[in-house]
Amino acid sequence: MKHINLGITSLVAALLIFNGTAFAQQKSEEAKEMKQDKKEMKADMEAMKEERKAEMEAMREEHKAEMMQRKEEHKAEMQERKEERKYEKEEHKLEKEKRKHDKKDRKEKWKAEKEKRKAEMKEKRQSLKDKKDDSDDDSDDDDNNDGNNIS
Repeated sequence: MKHINLGITSLVAALLIFNGTAFAQQKSEEAKEMKQDKKEMKADMEAMKEERKAEMEAMREEHKAEMMQRKEEHKAEMQERKEERKYEKEEHKLEKEKRKHDKKDRKEKWKAEKEKRKAEMKEKRQSLKDKKDDSDDDSDDDDNNDGNNIS
């Protein structure tokens, strides 16, 4: 019986050793798989991180381009306003100059009309004076003639 027990014990021991090595091998494979999964997950995480980084960089570049475009549009708009103000200022200056010349022309015209009226009035006075002198001369002649006839 001792032999049988020894055989069974050996058999059990062999089975335990076999199961132990199989278990150890299974654990080793699971550890390798976990290590591989961990590497893959790390690689996936790194890839996702790089992808997000690239997306963020692309968004930054897009934002930068939009801001540059807005800046250029604003600059163009400001330049346009500046030109418009310059044009309006020049237009206002020309209008002011025109009003100044119009005022000067009206003043000169008024002076010319005043001189013309003054000359006309002087001429009328002279004409009236001449008529009066002529009529006085005529009446003096008449008086003298009348006086001559009496004598």
